[in-house]
Amino acid sequence: MRAFIAVDLTREIEAKIAGAQAALGRFSHAVRWVRPESIHLTLKFLGEISNEQQHRVVETFSTRKSGVAPFQISVERLGFFPNARAPRVVWMGIRKGKEELQSLARFVDEALGAAGFPPEPRPFSPHATIGRIKFLPDVASFNEATSAFSDYQCGTTTVHHFFLYESKLDRGGSIYTKRATFGLE
Repeated sequence: MRAFIAVDLTREIEAKIAGAQAALGRFSHAVRWVRPESIHLTLKFLGEISNEQQHRVVETFSTRKSGVAPFQISVERLGFFPNARAPRVVWMGIRKGKEELQSLARFVDEALGAAGFPPEPRPFSPHATIGRIKFLPDVASFNEATSAFSDYQCGTTTVHHFFLYESKLDRGGSIYTKRATFGLE
């Protein structure tokens, strides 16, 4: 199965993100928006894993403590990867709780490294992907429209758990199914 480890957002935060997506709807010809109910904070992408590897992931997080206590996050501020001049990914950032998410991602990466999964090659940057861009003919207009969301507030939530998700690719976007739930500390 294709899998990843993630933190969920609340329906209220998803609704606020959907509001930003709707306001930017005139760019939908260039941006493939992520369905709001599918938006999450990925801690580690695992790719294709076997049943044995799935069992190892579940066993790893069932027997190891994260050392991270439940914490609050605030989802806010629209941004882009790699940058605003050449946007390919549209995201909402994390302000409050950023350090705790980084600690949790580090724990996940180290724990799974001990279980045989390769380490993440890039530093963890907490964000929720809300759209992907293949080709944007008018970057200047897009940047002007998205500037209204530079301080956009989507809300806060408390993180108590992280999850193993299965990801199935579909024409309408990926379909995510929770396969395991892990508590903090």
